[in-house]
Amino acid sequence: MSDPKDLINKALNHSRNGEFDLAIENYKKAAKITPDDESIYCSLGAVYSKKAEYDQAIRNYKKAIDLNPDNFKAHTAIGSAYIKNKKYDQALKHLNKSLSINPNYAKTYYNLGNAYSKQGEYDLAIDSYKKALLLSPKSSKISYRLGLVYKFKGDYERSAYYLNKSLSVNPNDDKAKKALKLVEDARNKMKQFDSGAKIFLK
Repeated sequence: MSDPKDLINKALNHSRNGEFDLAIENYKKAAKITPDDESIYCSLGAVYSKKAEYDQAIRNYKKAIDLNPDNFKAHTAIGSAYIKNKKYDQALKHLNKSLSINPNYAKTYYNLGNAYSKQGEYDLAIDSYKKALLLSPKSSKISYRLGLVYKFKGDYERSAYYLNKSLSVNPNDDKAKKALKLVEDARNKMKQFDSGAKIFLK
């Protein structure tokens, strides 16, 4: 019989190399040997998420949660997968469960922000992203998301602040650069409009 640790290590290497089907194959072999190891199902869920096969990811995260209902990382991960499937109520249920177990996990607040943002609940999204940023202040993606939400709200000053903050950590992020350019263009148009309005008001 194969050693499950060897199979898991093989799966990890395959996953890092983008060989997701081989990673899944090895994780499944390991799960047959140690079916009560919740971490294997979490790893399977993560690989399926990388393949954008979110239904399969959810099934595996559920197995992990069945084995350990207090696995806050599994609750956060399944919440993220539900967001990808646009099942926001289910996502919020698991994300809030994760917070009830561990209120200091930045990824949970980040995913809460994503769930609220997708539903147009921008103030709740901002609150969640800011909590995530307090726990992970060097995260460029959290600052980027904050910048986007402020852009959606039309608050270009704060949007530019957080997009610049994101780029200070990850200066090669093309998405953040494009978003910042759009925000700066919008700010300039507003300034031109304000200047024109003042002329007419004189």
